[in-house]
Amino acid sequence: DDEETEVSDLNVDDEVTSHEQTVKVDLGKWKLTLNPIIVHRFRENVGPTFQVGNTPVSVFSQMFPDDLLDTIVTQTNRYANECMPGDKFTKWRAVDKAELKAYLGFNMLIGFNMLMGLVHLPELEDRSRFRDISRYLHFVDNSSLKPRGDAGHDRLGKVR
Repeated sequence: DDEETEVSDLNVDDEVTSHEQTVKVDLGKWKLTLNPIIVHRFRENVGPTFQVGNTPVSVFSQMFPDDLLDTIVTQTNRYANECMPGDKFTKWRAVDKAELKAYLGFNMLIGFNMLMGLVHLPELEDRSRFRDISRYLHFVDNSSLKPRGDAGHDRLGKVR
């Protein structure tokens, strides 16, 4: 009974029994016959492909070069202004590179502390500012992206 059944030949509500399992059919190009998966041994070098600095600041600078930080600052401020038209939201203060570095560094510290089981976090002086930066953090100009449904839409365009 190793007969292959093209799913496209079945109806949406069909059920097919194969190898003592009943499979609910979803239209597509799937076949009911399973093929073995061969995983080859990974033989490439692992780790950074560049010289890693010996201080946290130098590692951070390699992860977030100035041109990337400038882009994030520009796009975050642009996005915040797009979302906050008029005088209604005068609380937004443009983020600058120094504040963005502090924000990113703090997020990395939180992640490291949680990874290491250190759950005590310092009190934030301005939780609403941290929340605002988190809400409007942006890496690309939305107007440069093709909308969903259009040919050429990139689902990862916002983080590429």
